[in-house]
Amino acid sequence: MENNQKQELISVSAVDNDSADNSMTMKANPKVSVDFAQNFGGKFNDEGFGVDVDKDGNIYVTGSFQDSATFGEIELESKGSSDAFVTKLDKTGKVLWAKRLGGTSFDEAYAIKVDKAGNAFVTGGFRNTVVFGTPEETDTPDIRQETDALNMAVAEKVSENPPLMLDANLEEIENPAASNFTFTSKGVSDGFLTKLDSTGKVQWTKQFSGEDSVSGEEITLDSNGNIYVTGNFKTEATFGEFKLNGNGSNDGFVTKLDESGKPIWASKFGGDSFDSANSIAVDEKGNTYITGVFESSAAFGNLTLNGGNSRDIFVAKLDDAGTFKWAKNFGGTAADKGNGITVDKLGNTYITGNFVGTATFGDTTLKSNGLSDGFITKLDAQGNVKWAKKFGGKSKEESFAVSIDESENIYLTGSFEDSISFGDTTLISPAIDNKDAFIAKLDKMGMVKWAKKLGSNSFDEGYDIVVKGDSEAYFSGSFLDNASIDNTNLNNAGKSDAFVVKLVEEIPEISLDVTPANISEDGDDKLTYTFTRTENTENPLTVNFMVGGDAVFNEDYTQTGADSFNATEGMITFNGGEETATITIDAKDDNVREKDETINLTLVAAKYSDEDKQKDDEVIDDKEILEKQPQETARQAEEEIEPEDVGKLMQSTVNDYKIATVSAVMATITNDDTTTDSGGNPGGGNSGGGNSGGGNPGSGNSGGGNSGGGNPGGVGKNPATKISKTDKTFALNGDVANVKFLLKKSSAGSVNEIALFKVDDEQGTINGISPDDDNYTEVASQNATTVFSVLKNPPKGLKTDLSRIIELDNGKFFRLLMVNNGTLDGLRKGSINLSQVRLSNSLTVSDIGDSNFDLGFSEDADNDEEITVQMQLDNQAVKPIGTNLQNQQQGEVLDLRSITSKQTVTFTVNREAEYNNFIGFYKVADENGGIDTDNDGIADVLTQADNYAITAINNRVAGIDLTVANEGTVEIQGEFEPGSIFAPFLIVNGTPDQLLDSDTFNDPDIFFPYIDANSDGVDHARMLGDNVFGFEDLPGGGDKDFNDITVSVEFG
Repeated sequence: MENNQKQELISVSAVDNDSADNSMTMKANPKVSVDFAQNFGGKFNDEGFGVDVDKDGNIYVTGSFQDSATFGEIELESKGSSDAFVTKLDKTGKVLWAKRLGGTSFDEAYAIKVDKAGNAFVTGGFRNTVVFGTPEETDTPDIRQETDALNMAVAEKVSENPPLMLDANLEEIENPAASNFTFTSKGVSDGFLTKLDSTGKVQWTKQFSGEDSVSGEEITLDSNGNIYVTGNFKTEATFGEFKLNGNGSNDGFVTKLDESGKPIWASKFGGDSFDSANSIAVDEKGNTYITGVFESSAAFGNLTLNGGNSRDIFVAKLDDAGTFKWAKNFGGTAADKGNGITVDKLGNTYITGNFVGTATFGDTTLKSNGLSDGFITKLDAQGNVKWAKKFGGKSKEESFAVSIDESENIYLTGSFEDSISFGDTTLISPAIDNKDAFIAKLDKMGMVKWAKKLGSNSFDEGYDIVVKGDSEAYFSGSFLDNASIDNTNLNNAGKSDAFVVKLVEEIPEISLDVTPANISEDGDDKLTYTFTRTENTENPLTVNFMVGGDAVFNEDYTQTGADSFNATEGMITFNGGEETATITIDAKDDNVREKDETINLTLVAAKYSDEDKQKDDEVIDDKEILEKQPQETARQAEEEIEPEDVGKLMQSTVNDYKIATVSAVMATITNDDTTTDSGGNPGGGNSGGGNSGGGNPGSGNSGGGNSGGGNPGGVGKNPATKISKTDKTFALNGDVANVKFLLKKSSAGSVNEIALFKVDDEQGTINGISPDDDNYTEVASQNATTVFSVLKNPPKGLKTDLSRIIELDNGKFFRLLMVNNGTLDGLRKGSINLSQVRLSNSLTVSDIGDSNFDLGFSEDADNDEEITVQMQLDNQAVKPIGTNLQNQQQGEVLDLRSITSKQTVTFTVNREAEYNNFIGFYKVADENGGIDTDNDGIADVLTQADNYAITAINNRVAGIDLTVANEGTVEIQGEFEPGSIFAPFLIVNGTPDQLLDSDTFNDPDIFFPYIDANSDGVDHARMLGDNVFGFEDLPGGGDKDFNDITVSVEFG
């Protein structure tokens, strides 16, 4: 959102459409309730500009306050005209702490983001001298204005002339003992970036300064802990070694900083007039997306946008190096603004803001109903418009922030005057010429799920919004006068107060079972699949499922009870108030001799009437969407859509639900007829013998043919391994088996990691997620077990007949994947992109005898890499000592916890690198890599600790010092004590003594299996086979060949 909006007196109150007298609801909404509503403030103006939530559900709010303000039982006092605040609440809404940031003049915080550890990062602007630290630690003179008139004048002044982003000299003044950071602005105003830990203690502060003014508007984080800030500046701005020179009255900037606050790059955009950045987002690959406004024309790197006579909306994408990749502009002849942006896992961006008159988004032109309307538009990864929607009434509506949940539902917040419509829901403000706040949820296609308002008889606004999971939404803002949301009241303490509200949606949970487990083809029994829902059971609900198994619909069985049902999928509907819905399966007796057959149903996520799978250049037409809505809506599509109706938000027909039964629910149709199979039982028949499925004429089933004969060889009636109909998954018959995997053939063009993952059925569904779902690859990777790492160039002397022994369940289906030029560990830690994962698209099984099978793996028709893995089924196979953890994440260790005697080992070391590397082993306390220093069995030094490397070296196993000459091979003896886990470490071109001496300038790099312990945050070790380790010695992952030094461990 823009600064001039942030300075206004604002008030927010969301009211349930069902309970509020002034809200007209034409269709029942999902059950959405207020979990808590918390307000902060005092007798003057207080604003809640930013909100975020951590993994534990704690909520963080930032903004500004004047004079004094109360946060729960904590009171803060401003030292100037206004100060910034940061407060943390637990998941119930109880204030845990509140901190003041500010000094002698006007200071505000505009945005906040929280990392996985609960550290909060805040950005904003300040004037004159400020102190960043806890209130009791600051000694800045108290020069706050005491009169109401002066406070109002300051607020009005800033509303007209908001602080602008300046050039930024990054300065840091630290006093760790006092946790104080004191700065003085070099221009009219400066920007800042502050890090607070989970207890509210300031860790560091960075100052952005220049000759005129600088301000940080929005902030976001990536999975590696990098920080991205966008904002505005005048004249010039410096970020570390990066200096930006302005072009006009106001320009925008984007900067990326590492987790310590050091700038990695800085980029600017703008032209000769006013240009402003209002929001920022980052995707999984480190690409950055920004939105805001520009006037006339503006340059984004080598790209130029030309607008109209007034201000237009822009959206731009930068790559991981800060280079602009594309920039798009939208708008019309009046003032239009982009206020909020977010990005999904595929790089689609969602932008919200407001427009006046008409505004064009791609091929869609929207027309406002009043003074201004809000909009929401979705762009693909190349910046093409997929759709654009509007919402508003007869007055002024603004949308400030957007967020998406795990299912890509869209959440918006902002303000409206008079009334506003969201699909079938109309919200009405109780006061004339005042504002209320709104919060709305749309589905992934931009169709309305529900909408609420938060309001009073005065001015209320929603500024920021964030979601957790699929059912919790948090939004912040400010309200003037007493306000309410649903039946929860917010009591105003003075002028405007800040607030945060948590909304929880009651989403039905669906489970599935079947009775009985099997029926006879010629019997009278039927299968009954029962769908059960809990929580919200009031409204009708349609549930989707997939159909699988070898039984063929309409040939082997029929069904009743489903709305739709075919060979692959179906739907069933719960009526309002019903907790269960059933499908009945009736077997057909066809008198054909055949084996027993299975049927399985698998719950899957809700499907949309118009799936978002258009081509990159295809725009969703409003009339097409209308035609795919219910019958009464479809009739409207038969008439020509009026211009003012183009892009109008329609009511969603898709209901959300959670899946409790994630795996396939299977039943069997048994055949009582005498069966004949085409393959034969290897090595024998039922009435005459036979060799390897060969059979003699007249021997019945011995060879698998009718009346004997048969086809020699092949896999018989109960093959040990079978490929699914899709050729993408395989399953094992028989008992639980230890499977020995041997890498038999590889033509890998890069270093690949081969893994397998269990799926629910032969179609490959995982926890109800079908293979064509956008999230399938990510879920598969999270559940995968590493089998091999395939080296492109094995070091000289390394034995390539690598093997792994893994226990697999019988009757379960599995699928293979490959991580190209990376590892699962790196993927899960964010250093490897999801795009590097390839799923098996074609499998072949060849029986080579003695329960050995060759599994051919093809991952891409356009890729000429060929990999063959040999599987040997052997229930007597024993996993080698030390391998228990090696198929887990960061499991490149030797696990001897179940061993009771000292172990003698032989290390075979090979090297293919210039560096004289050193490999050693050290004892860790647990699977996470922590080190026990006081022998109580509990980790004392964790992998993230600064002293982890030194502690590891001091805890290393004596006598295991593994080195070898380049292209050489050496065998070294060593011993391990029983009962512990031992992890390897790699010292690059150095020795432990160099790290332990007092000269820190000669310290070599050291890397561990635990990514958090590595200074570069990437993977440097992988398992090539059971007890065979491969290492990469270059920082940042280098060429990721993992052949720089290898260690094979043999016990006994």
